[in-house]
Amino acid sequence: MQKTLQNIEEMAFPFLVVLGFIHLSSVFLVSQGVVDRLGWILFQVLDLPFILVALLYGLSKLALTLEEATGNLKVPAAICTGFGVLLFLIALFFNFALTDVLIG
Repeated sequence: MQKTLQNIEEMAFPFLVVLGFIHLSSVFLVSQGVVDRLGWILFQVLDLPFILVALLYGLSKLALTLEEATGNLKVPAAICTGFGVLLFLIALFFNFALTDVLIG
């Protein structure tokens, strides 16, 4: 299980950097009025993949760090998985259920 978490951490980091750069660039370009349609589409489409990759990278890193501190991997991995699923469900709720309320 430790090798799996290490592989997830190693594979998630490049995706985190690329998606983060594109997502944050589109936010900046839309807020400055440089691009209208394409930037807004990228902003709307890439928010959930960016959150998912950030959760995968961050929580796998946290589980591996907690495994080094406690000597047990199953409990930290289960806690991180539950926390990650909860955070992603909250992000899905805000993205789909509250879209009309938050935008206008």
